[in-house]
Amino acid sequence: MWNWFRKKNYLTASVDELRSALNAQSPETLFVDVRTETEWRSGHIGPFRHIPMNELPEHLKELGNYAKVYFLCYSGGRSWRAAKLLADTGHIGAVNVLGGISEWIARGYAIEH
Repeated sequence: MWNWFRKKNYLTASVDELRSALNAQSPETLFVDVRTETEWRSGHIGPFRHIPMNELPEHLKELGNYAKVYFLCYSGGRSWRAAKLLADTGHIGAVNVLGGISEWIARGYAIEH
């Protein structure tokens, strides 16, 4: 069957849920921004670690050490692929942030430059 008909194997979170997770500051949670370097430099969410999407496969083993990994991009297109990539390794805590940083900014939440 085609990939888009298969059940997703990752979690999703709204930007409001992401904000709650950031405030909780669990050491077992990692936040990853998969945008390009240029996008990252234009503004990012403070606690996020920058791992561009094209470099993500090199970091999958390391990311597997965290109970939950939130992925963010501009609008959600790359972050769902990142969450699926990690989930396909058997990780059960891969999370796609719906709406990405564009939704975060639209809500008036702070970013860093």
